[in-house]
Amino acid sequence: MSRSKGMLTAGRIGTSLDASDTRANAGQDHDQSWSPILSAGIASGGASAHTSRLSREAASPIDERPQLVLGFETALLFWRAVHEGRLPAPVCTDFIRLPRCCATSYAQVSRIDLSHLGVRLTGEGAVSLYADGEVYWGPDARNRRAVPRVCPVPCGIGAYPGMVFALQVMTAHDGERNGCSAIEAHLASRELPPGSLYRVSDDIMVVSCELAFVQCCRKGCDLPHIELALELCGTYGLMTAGLPGRFDCKPVSTASRLAEFVGMCGRIQGVRAARNAMAWVADMLASPRESEAYLFATLPRKSGGFNLPRPSANVKVHVKGTTAENLTAKEYFKVDLMWEDKKVVLEYDGIDDHEKDPAKMAEDKERRSVLAALGYTVIVMTRRDLESEWTLRSKMAQVALALGTELPVFDAQEARTHAVLFKWLTNPFHDHMPFGCGYR
Repeated sequence: MSRSKGMLTAGRIGTSLDASDTRANAGQDHDQSWSPILSAGIASGGASAHTSRLSREAASPIDERPQLVLGFETALLFWRAVHEGRLPAPVCTDFIRLPRCCATSYAQVSRIDLSHLGVRLTGEGAVSLYADGEVYWGPDARNRRAVPRVCPVPCGIGAYPGMVFALQVMTAHDGERNGCSAIEAHLASRELPPGSLYRVSDDIMVVSCELAFVQCCRKGCDLPHIELALELCGTYGLMTAGLPGRFDCKPVSTASRLAEFVGMCGRIQGVRAARNAMAWVADMLASPRESEAYLFATLPRKSGGFNLPRPSANVKVHVKGTTAENLTAKEYFKVDLMWEDKKVVLEYDGIDDHEKDPAKMAEDKERRSVLAALGYTVIVMTRRDLESEWTLRSKMAQVALALGTELPVFDAQEARTHAVLFKWLTNPFHDHMPFGCGYR
């Protein structure tokens, strides 16, 4: 497939979105009990003492028995399980290099207690367990067979009980990469940024979700990386192998935390693609469809988007103390996407009116009428607006008109690029890292 700089080409998404690393803010960590402590001792002026302490930690001997270090998609599955409450939070370490001896072979890993991860090792890979420790032999995600919507809840890092997946582990020495089909060993000999390694148990470590994101950016093009970052910073989890997605989740990370960590990664493989992706990442998007609407609206023309100004996601519009406070008993409403300076709101409504219950319909009408009374222009996007490129363009033209701008007219190449972007984002089974085979 052809691959041209800065644009989507036939069947392939281009890999050169303009990147600007502008979101570094060490003070916005949500929960340091499980999120990386990126700038401990540095923001407060203690850089030299902190660095020397890290150097001593890195040089000090650690347990010589093989350590299992989870990375890549396996690490992201772990962090998703932690933030959903299925696993306890690990402890951040000061190590800036991998242990001297890492478990990469089946024999080494089989001697490690994997109950801390809620999985059991087999010849085919790690198998996710029931909450009571029993194996549920459900369909394999790699075969994309339908899974019952009512399914036992996993107790560990698997997306569903019985999920079979290869453990992706890290090692500092190339000679130790003697993994098998159940274990994928990756080399990481460079020094890591502070806050990269967490201790799960005496024998198990995991990389931070920020480092795992950078690792996942080693392969592929920009768009899957952007989608992954939007999910990590959003309040939803994608559907895996036919199981329902998760909503109202706590974000695994934030855009500022990801940007700060990526800025400290130096020459770690994948950092350039991660920087490109971070230029388009926003916090608090609440569903995959909201992320799609955000990308369609904001990506540049050369990448198939409509190049509109960036909105804020899931913003609270306060009603109490305004002229409309007598119209509702609520103190505020939360809207999907909002251009605050223009008082324009774009909401995605994934349920048709005839499918809604009366209470939900009344709530939507109340919210939109109050917003209109406050001077907001409310534009509603439905799933039917994503059925064709024409209906999507029509909806985006409404947004552009409300913003006081014009929708761009694509040339022939940009039209082809937009068609590829549309096909990618609206395909319910496009490959998505790291949680499975797609969503919806």
